[in-house]
Amino acid sequence: MKKIYYYLKAKIKFRYSFKGKFKSYDYAMQNQKLDEADYDSFLNDYYANKAKEFRDHKKVSIYGRFLFASNFIKKLKKDEIRIFEIGGGNNPIISYLKLVSKKKFFSYILEIKKFVKFIKKKIPSSYIDDTKYIYNYKNININNFDVAYFGSSLQYIHNIDKLLEVIFNSNIKHIIVTDIFLTSENKSFFVLGYSDKPLVTPNHFMPYNDFINKFKKNKFLILKKIKKSAKEYTHSSINNKTYHLYDFIFIKR
Repeated sequence: MKKIYYYLKAKIKFRYSFKGKFKSYDYAMQNQKLDEADYDSFLNDYYANKAKEFRDHKKVSIYGRFLFASNFIKKLKKDEIRIFEIGGGNNPIISYLKLVSKKKFFSYILEIKKFVKFIKKKIPSSYIDDTKYIYNYKNININNFDVAYFGSSLQYIHNIDKLLEVIFNSNIKHIIVTDIFLTSENKSFFVLGYSDKPLVTPNHFMPYNDFINKFKKNKFLILKKIKKSAKEYTHSSINNKTYHLYDFIFIKR
């Protein structure tokens, strides 16, 4: 009986990370569970909750992708390091950099307009001068940055190629991409995340070679790479051995 109890308990706790396999972002969005009005309301509540607190260097601990990115950025040979972060949430990379380095950092953080509205009110005075949240990158000069950082965000951005083109054609020398799922399949696809209630965020699984070649043809080569197992990120119908989680640092040559 005890064995049956633990077996059933494990089965109840188990949950897939992803479901669905869609050929486009729009098709994936059609399969999420909210209509347009409900979706807008959901996002308002979601981002208001996410922006309840800004997590500065006193409220974060460094691990995983934050350790990977900050260890590299802090070693750049510049007196002030300027970062263009895409999707930093309420714990941007500058918080982790201030935890591990005394250097000067300046960061623009590109986020969803709804989130920016809420988080701007939460930024502490000690961060006001060097941490700026924006929702439109067309209003800033991308050439002023040393690093572009995608912290588990690139795969969620609709029409990512437009933003990448701007970054590729700028003076930015380093691009860091962390916690991105890449597939060994020949064609890209989109999935929905089970942990997103109720299934609202399409995640773009790109073929590994296509992703690398996108950077390579724009003269960005891999400086460092970490490949991680996706065993904890199972899909309801796709074998999780066909995709992996990656961290990259690219440098312009």
